[in-house]
Amino acid sequence: MFSLDLHIHSKYSYDSLMDPKTILKVAKRVKLDAIAITDHNTIAGAVAARKICEKGSITVVGSEISTDSGDVIGIFLNEEIKSRSIHEANRVECFKLNKI
Repeated sequence: MFSLDLHIHSKYSYDSLMDPKTILKVAKRVKLDAIAITDHNTIAGAVAARKICEKGSITVVGSEISTDSGDVIGIFLNEEIKSRSIHEANRVECFKLNKI
């Protein structure tokens, strides 16, 4: 049986504090075969994890993209997908200000 988690947020999302390196350690400890880091409107956490993941582990690059109709999970991404939600744009700006 293949064990995976396709919806993990890292510190690159406003609702998580977990570093990609820690995510990989936890995934290994709980014996996940694959993970997808799907931060809100960015692939930064997944890209960071992919750079440091161990050989043989599977880290899928993804993002949870905000739309005016709700959030959509994209996986196997190669580039950022812009949110089309005005509310998300405001929330991201507030998040950035609080991180400074």
